[in-house]
Amino acid sequence: MVDSEFTPGGNEIAAEIWPILFWSKLLGNCPIVTPEVTNIKSPAEIHTAEGNENCQYRFYPKISLTAALNAVLISCFTLFSALFIINVVFQHPFLIHSMVNYGEFPKFAEPRNGTLSSFYSETQIVFMKTVISLLVHGFHQIYQIVQIVFAWACVVELAEFLNSWTYYSSEFNNLFGHLSMSVEKCVLPGIRIFRRRLLLYYVAIPTFLLTPMFVFIGFTVQGWGGLCILSIAIQLVPRALLEDSKCLITYKALQQTFAGIRQGIELTTKTNIALQPSTVKAWKNLIEFTRLQCQRAGKMQSSLQLLVLCLTVLTITVFVFSLFVQKALDPVQQNTMFLILCVGFSAKLVGRLYFKIVLAETITAEEQNICNALSKLNMGFETSDILLYLQVQQILILLQQSPISISYSGYAVLKKSLLLGLHVLTLRYNYSLKFVSSKESNSSSYSDSQIKLVSIAAKVLSSGFLQSFQIYEIWFAWTTAGELVNFLNCWAFFAKQFDQCFREINITVQSAFIPNLRKVRRKLFIFLGVIPVFTLLPFYLIVNQASQRLTYISLVSVGLQLIPRRFLEEGKIYMMFAILQESYAQIGYGITTWAQRGAKIDAAVVQFWKRLIIFIRAQCNLVSKIHSGLELVLSFYSMVGVTVLVFILINYTALESNGRNLGFLSLSACFTIALLLRLYAKCSMAEEITVQEQKVSNLLCNLSAERDSCDVPLQLQFQQIYSLLQQSPITINMGSYGTLNKRLVLTVFGQVVTYLIVLLQLNSSMRNIEN
Repeated sequence: MVDSEFTPGGNEIAAEIWPILFWSKLLGNCPIVTPEVTNIKSPAEIHTAEGNENCQYRFYPKISLTAALNAVLISCFTLFSALFIINVVFQHPFLIHSMVNYGEFPKFAEPRNGTLSSFYSETQIVFMKTVISLLVHGFHQIYQIVQIVFAWACVVELAEFLNSWTYYSSEFNNLFGHLSMSVEKCVLPGIRIFRRRLLLYYVAIPTFLLTPMFVFIGFTVQGWGGLCILSIAIQLVPRALLEDSKCLITYKALQQTFAGIRQGIELTTKTNIALQPSTVKAWKNLIEFTRLQCQRAGKMQSSLQLLVLCLTVLTITVFVFSLFVQKALDPVQQNTMFLILCVGFSAKLVGRLYFKIVLAETITAEEQNICNALSKLNMGFETSDILLYLQVQQILILLQQSPISISYSGYAVLKKSLLLGLHVLTLRYNYSLKFVSSKESNSSSYSDSQIKLVSIAAKVLSSGFLQSFQIYEIWFAWTTAGELVNFLNCWAFFAKQFDQCFREINITVQSAFIPNLRKVRRKLFIFLGVIPVFTLLPFYLIVNQASQRLTYISLVSVGLQLIPRRFLEEGKIYMMFAILQESYAQIGYGITTWAQRGAKIDAAVVQFWKRLIIFIRAQCNLVSKIHSGLELVLSFYSMVGVTVLVFILINYTALESNGRNLGFLSLSACFTIALLLRLYAKCSMAEEITVQEQKVSNLLCNLSAERDSCDVPLQLQFQQIYSLLQQSPITINMGSYGTLNKRLVLTVFGQVVTYLIVLLQLNSSMRNIEN
């Protein structure tokens, strides 16, 4: 019923996805409409979803009754979530006074004479209430509000993703129609069956099982409070599951489209049809389009799904922690229901993540099946078969060297190892919660050994940690001066070669590079030079002058080393990364302009492009050599600094309560956060270099497909560059220890938790030994 009434024709794959989007739209999470159908013949005709009359799916083009109802619905959801946070999390009666009592869910037993059945103290009970209230009640409501924001913010990308399937359908039918294959026969049945099972088993059944639990828990809440509980239940169960279903049906559509291409290639092989290079080129275009759709899916879902990963880890941690401390709960019926919810929601969160991982892995597996099908093609050994071999080889290199995967902004890739990693994090955080909880029972005093350990940690963070890093930076800057000079001098050769290559289309280093690099340099000077000097330096001088530990001259000397010199050293690295990014970007711009203006592209021109690319890769390797040692030490110092700072904050009561210590903690927090931001910024910029190179690779691949396939020297030159960039994509490395990318940031945080647990155990052991 939903299919025929609410989905337009002309886009069969999107029409199979639309029923899930329709139900999500009823709950306010999909502000998309389906206007009149207009055929889209090529990806070039697909622009933005909003305001484009050629698009089937787009954001509300004008104010309508449906748009107004959606706006009212999400406003109600947001209002009830905000009221829930105010009344339940912060225990402040506002509008719905009866909701304050919901903050006692789960209900903890009241301690008698400072203890609770010799299990938990009053301090521990307060700690448990705070953890469960903030992380379970508060974080979930914030997540619901953010989910609405992301759903509306990503609607343009979602509409573009849906509209693009028109191109796939037309190309697939044209390419494999002579084999009696079509999208209707090969792709849609799998998506349709999966969608029906998804709505039934993944959305409907859990909704009818879990939603009544929430209503039953909140039956004591009367009036508007009951409506608020019902609103929260709808957001936590059906709407969240429909949002997941949107991801799952997207992944299934991608998997089925790859499977359809594989079936067409296999059937072509079985029928012994004489292959032409143009046919293989059409296969390649269809594969690349599907890979582009995978990238679009990952991009439009990355922010929300990363938040879901964080929610999964935190919620499972707190729920498992609640099961461990169930002796602190009153043996009432509501608490039994809470424990059931702990198990049920933990299983639900793990299951949601597992289903997405399984489907994401099937996309990669189906793409590799295309590789296997291509390797079975029968190609002759005549001279005329060379072009056919080159076309097939290009596809194999693409699929084997850079297999497609669903990635969330480079932080996480959906595969089963991610599930294991999240479980390890959950165990670490659970141990930390249990340890802090046990510490709260006797946190009123510290032994002499514990105070000494905290004092040593503070000295390491304030003096030895920072000064040793400064000395290392000075030594490193002088020892790598030769490589830095070599890096700078080589750009004269690049400028000459670039001008010679692209002078024909009026693109030079002076006109293309210099304006953009000057903008980057000015931003770096402001944010890494002026702002830190006028904000952090006075703060540092005031805090340390109050301690009367340093003379004025030494204080200024250390301050200048810590702030302007350090940040300017970072600016030097960022500028080098920016030059490499801009080099790849301008080469891509030059190649694009060359093709658009219809200039002649022959083997000599492509060979010139190859020399420029090889030169930039050599410069990237030189940058890795220059900064490998410094970045490795910076990663280590970031881990140590964050670990020691968090350890001191946990044991802040062991410090004397005065303004000097407060200033010390504030200053240490500023410098530690600055360390992390430095590492994150460099990881992002280094990863962007790899992205820019891949854009050049894709551009050359498209040009190769558009050129004359009979020009063997030209195709060989394209093949050489493409093989180089796909088989060994450039990265900024820290020697052979690691790669500068966003995953390094997650690794640092994981190690911080491990080191923090070790420090907490050592702190506890010291107290036990003295006792």
